[in-house]
Amino acid sequence: MPISDADGYGKGHFLRVYEDIIKPTIEKTEFTARRADEVKEINFIHLDILKQLIYEVPRHPKESRRIN
Repeated sequence: MPISDADGYGKGHFLRVYEDIIKPTIEKTEFTARRADEVKEINFIHLDILKQLIYEVPRHPKESRRIN
């Protein structure tokens, strides 16, 4: 999903899709919705995604390993 406006779509279309559909759906689970442009660290996007998958995905509903 683009994180900025794209040709052929109205201004703010993908932000609305994220805010109104994707984020609320994900937050009903044990996961946290986070767009790449919401990450304040300077890093490779792929590395951020892998860190989140490896260290923050709960192995059990009451267990979570967080990066500090």
